[in-house]
Amino acid sequence: MYKYLIVLSVFALFGCASDEEAASEKEVEKAEIDSEFGEKKLLTLQKNGITLTEFTDYPVYKDAALSLVSPKGKARLGKNDFEFDVKNFPLGVGTVEQEKTKLKAQSEGQHIKFIYSGHLPKITNTTMLEEDLSAGENYIFAVLSRSYNLSVHAAKEGYLMSKISIYENKSKIEKATGIHLVPISPVGQYEYEVSKKILLDFYLVNTQLKENGNYVLVTIDDTEFMIKKWVPFTIEGLSAGMHSVSFKLMDVNNHLISGPFNDIGKIEFTLKANDIY
Repeated sequence: MYKYLIVLSVFALFGCASDEEAASEKEVEKAEIDSEFGEKKLLTLQKNGITLTEFTDYPVYKDAALSLVSPKGKARLGKNDFEFDVKNFPLGVGTVEQEKTKLKAQSEGQHIKFIYSGHLPKITNTTMLEEDLSAGENYIFAVLSRSYNLSVHAAKEGYLMSKISIYENKSKIEKATGIHLVPISPVGQYEYEVSKKILLDFYLVNTQLKENGNYVLVTIDDTEFMIKKWVPFTIEGLSAGMHSVSFKLMDVNNHLISGPFNDIGKIEFTLKANDIY
């Protein structure tokens, strides 16, 4: 059995939050539970029957690395072949303890997740991938991901994000600057009988989350959660059917931080009901 330790909200301790913030805090139950590995406490958030529980970021793959081999320097309008170099991260295999997680797994095994601005993620368990690029400013993001879709957070070189500008006969590829959030999961369809726990994951670039700083506003259907710790979570408490999730990167003053992925709107996902439910 997990052991729960309820943590009082900041509002209850200090009474200095706004009415709106106070109401939000009162509706969210915060707790810490023992990890099944016995190594640390796990944060949980509960609201409107939905529970988010911090997920163990394991195995860490701290030395994993991902880099772009081609295209280099410039790209072309239309189809482009992207080639990557991967180190210390085996592609195409099932991640350790994949079955134990009870999360949706990819048949491709460990993979590279590739996101082109305005498009749904693509995955590849090889170092090659094709994408059609449009004229104007394009952003691409790629990250090493475990077989159950959890991106590698701890590896400083485990991701890449580039800005690709294509205008007439000129193009340029450069490292993206600025502060970014990239939604990872959930997306697509899940078999309900094996997906009572759904992975909630996002990637941060050039920023951190903290109590009095930037945070991520996650909305599942109509229920909002303020995420102030960069960790993956599992989602529990959803019924079979269609749901939506959105991610917004917010500053300490509750303003949206500008960026190509920082608010892409609602992402729909479905829990497919089994006949026995």
